[in-house]
Formats: sequence, C-alpha cells, structure tokens
Amino acid sequence: MHTLHDHMIATKAAEYIMAAGFLVLFLLFWRFLCGHPKRSDAHRRP
Repeated sequence: MHTLHDHMIATKAAEYIMAAGFLVLFLLFWRFLCGHPKRSDAHRRP
C-alpha cells in the first residue's frame, strides 16, 4: 500500500513537471511571436 501512495505522488509530480514545461514552452513561443514586430521599435530607441 505504501508503494501505491509513492506511485500516486510520482504521477502527480510528473503532471506538475509536464504542466510547467508546457507553460515555459508556451511563454517562449509567445515571446518569440511578440518579439518579432518589436524589432522595428528597437530602431526608434532614443
């Protein structure tokens, strides 16, 4: 019964890790998309 509890904790941890990884990938992708048009703003820097 103890191993089942450990397995559930490991599964939950894996879910959190996968969710965090997906979030990081999404943020990187979002930054990449938003970073492209901002290149023109870099030229207008005072």
